[in-house]
Amino acid sequence: MSRRRADVRRGGACALAAAFAAALAASAVLAITGPAPAHEFRPGLLDVTALGGGRYAIAWVPAPGGERARLVFPERCAREVDSPPRRQVLDCGARGLAGERITVAELAPLRDEVLLRFHVEGGATTTAMLSAGRPSFDVPSAAADDAAGAAAGPRDGAFAGPRDGASMGRGATSAIASYALAGAAHLVTGLDHVLFLIGLLLLVKRARALFFAVTAFTAAHSLSLALQVLGALRLPPAPVEAAIALSVLFVARELLRPPDRRTLAQRRPYVVTFAFGLLHGLGFAGGLAAMEVPRAEVPAALFGFNIGLEAAQIGVVLVALAAGWALRPAFVRLPAWTRRAPAYSLGAAAAFWLFSRTAAFLS
Repeated sequence: MSRRRADVRRGGACALAAAFAAALAASAVLAITGPAPAHEFRPGLLDVTALGGGRYAIAWVPAPGGERARLVFPERCAREVDSPPRRQVLDCGARGLAGERITVAELAPLRDEVLLRFHVEGGATTTAMLSAGRPSFDVPSAAADDAAGAAAGPRDGAFAGPRDGASMGRGATSAIASYALAGAAHLVTGLDHVLFLIGLLLLVKRARALFFAVTAFTAAHSLSLALQVLGALRLPPAPVEAAIALSVLFVARELLRPPDRRTLAQRRPYVVTFAFGLLHGLGFAGGLAAMEVPRAEVPAALFGFNIGLEAAQIGVVLVALAAGWALRPAFVRLPAWTRRAPAYSLGAAAAFWLFSRTAAFLS
């Protein structure tokens, strides 16, 4: 290999390393100063269930740390006496909430998310993901509860079928889209998963090998996510979270090995990424379980959540590769030791996660 080609190749690695060294160092600090659990995405939950006659049962669980968020309903809606704030019953008059707007105010940008499920009388459900940029949900006019219908209590997750196929289609589409947004948010706010991907990009230099490694990782976490959600696999979350931290630590250690050491991760990275992908999929399943998906929504939730995960994962990989390519010319002459900065940042974050999570479930 000519000296120039070697310099360019080294420059590409250094550029990618430099592009993420600061971010990884910040992630390490956040890991050490913040909470230990992986995959921090835990949305608030808001269920609005039509009871008939313009009355609605409201079940509200804010996201962790998002207790300041406020529910805003139309002014004519009055909370019934002795109705607790998080399990209240609203009387919105004969018109109900059809065509009205429900808002969750004071959501923190890039952190607070709320999964809203609106259950109309008869069983049809509309799902929406609310955030600081989109804090409101417009109730469809067709969602008016039948004033003459019999009152129905809050559902336990198994809903009767909607009255018509069009409603079913709209409900399934909204659920898939909402869970896709949740899946994307879950991935990009899960520091351990993002750091694992970035470490993988730094470790696997050849494009073909990187393609198969990422594909194996995707296939594995999609498989374990589905098995856990569908109940075919049952593993406690605490040891899984610790093992996910170990996967990041493993990648950090591989980045520090001499180039002439042909380890399994260097010779067949797809084998390693498939094994660790199974672990990360179980972590994703924990995030989906936190949203308390009703049984009737499980297929749409699983499909949409997985789509969101994959879209966000592709985005992370493309942004990382683009940053390395764009900055490569500026870093051709940097010394080789600069490539170690991301490995040490990865290792610092992963080691803290590993010890704290292990201590959490052993105590």
